Amino acid sequence: MKASAENGYPPGMMGLAAIYIEKEDLKNFRLWNEKAANTGYVEAVFGYGSYLGNDQSAFRFVQNLVKSYALLSLLYELDGGGNVRRDVDDVF
Repeated sequence: MKASAENGYPPGMMGLAAIYIEKEDLKNFRLWNEKAANTGYVEAVFGYGSYLGNDQSAFRFVQNLVKSYALLSLLYELDGGGNVRRDVDDVF
């Protein structure tokens, strides 16, 4: 998992982030979640945007309402299929 994440594979990054959550290593979870979001991977962008918009984030993301709104609005407008619009509606 680590090798795929380090080589830029977004699902691998998300998998590695999940492993860090299980180990209660929030710093590395946040790092890999943000890296995956930076690739444009929809699942990661949604999660990252959602975490940034929550001032009580269980994962200790620093709240950034502007960035959260920008990321979630972008997902909503692009509507890449799946249930992204519904998921964003649930957050807004």
